[in-house]
Amino acid sequence: MDKLIEELFKVFSHLAREIQAYVFSGFILLLNIFLIDFIYYDSFLWDAIKGHSFLTWIFVIICYILGQFALALYAFLLEFTRLDLWLQTRIFKSRFTSINNFTDENTVLDKATILKKDERLYFHFIERNVNLTVMRWNFSSAFLLISIVDFIYLTKEYHCKILIVGLVSLFISWCFLILSIFTQKENADQISKLKTL
Repeated sequence: MDKLIEELFKVFSHLAREIQAYVFSGFILLLNIFLIDFIYYDSFLWDAIKGHSFLTWIFVIICYILGQFALALYAFLLEFTRLDLWLQTRIFKSRFTSINNFTDENTVLDKATILKKDERLYFHFIERNVNLTVMRWNFSSAFLLISIVDFIYLTKEYHCKILIVGLVSLFISWCFLILSIFTQKENADQISKLKTL
């Protein structure tokens, strides 16, 4: 019975992580789609789907896909520009002494060592921070994508609401990127402390 509960907990925690990381960020993107629909298309999309309760699961799936898409696009942009490394080395130089301590494969190997040593310790300290980093990273990607889409729509026709949402989204994206870097560093600090236990 304990084994069954343990397996159910693993499935639930994986599902919760997927919802937290991808569905929420996809939902933010979907809200922006409805805002654009409202401002530019007189709620055409909203009117077409309103009242269809069976679409709830389709919306959840669409949110998940949008969250995955935002993450993929963001990962490509950051890998191409290396903005995250620039932030880590320039802006946070005093806080991050060695970038290699938390961005390379040593971190993954250290995580595996801690997991083998004490699974509860790993899930309490390491896994929680990893989930928080991924969630913040995905929120940053979603808000960046919102600002890009909104600025593209501003070239079509100016609307003050879209400009405000685009600028605020760009600011929020930047904040979540910085927070994800801080969480990544805290995770690396915890890994180095737990290794010595």
